[in-house]
Amino acid sequence: MVSSGDKEYIESKAIKKGLKTMNSPFSDLANWIEIRFGVKPLNIVYDILEHNKRPRLQVIFEKYNDIVSFKAENGLFPNSERQSIVENAFRNLIRNDKKYFTDNLYVIFNSFEPIAKEEANSKINNLKLDKLKEDLKSEEIWEIRKNFNSGIFFFYTDEALNKNNNIETKQKFKNEYFQLIKECDEFGYLDEVNFSIKLDSKENFDNNYQSNWFYYHKDN
Repeated sequence: MVSSGDKEYIESKAIKKGLKTMNSPFSDLANWIEIRFGVKPLNIVYDILEHNKRPRLQVIFEKYNDIVSFKAENGLFPNSERQSIVENAFRNLIRNDKKYFTDNLYVIFNSFEPIAKEEANSKINNLKLDKLKEDLKSEEIWEIRKNFNSGIFFFYTDEALNKNNNIETKQKFKNEYFQLIKECDEFGYLDEVNFSIKLDSKENFDNNYQSNWFYYHKDN
């Protein structure tokens, strides 16, 4: 689950909104995980990976903080011990059910919240960004662009960027952008304290990324 278009996210969103519920054995596994680890998954999805036919179990928690303890110390990979514990628990639950294959089962842990924030950002109308740019009344701003769960304010030049890269300007831009994204924040995950925006320049975009958004967003 990496984007709001993934079927796992759409299903988890329906559960979050009370439009759908988990069925057994996944609801049973979710209850077991809550008892064992003190946090209940929002959703659990079983599927078969197309490229290698490996069975996969996605344990999807609601909040990002819920999965911290399910990650390895480097924060990048799943905690192997908890993977094994959940895998064995699932095997026990479905041991008499022939619908599921568990040989070489791949258990991963995801969270719903970060993608919901990105979805909120994606819903900001581009006309509203144009209006914001107009309201800021700055001829130095080239473009305001959505990026993951935040926004980037591009000045035309590095000189203008450096001149405006101060607490007062960043706070003003942050406040304005936050009002736009908060209107689209369906589940109330965004808060102003932890929200931030970024400043950059068209000069940097042109010179270091060949004026190519794909190259730019790979690094930003």
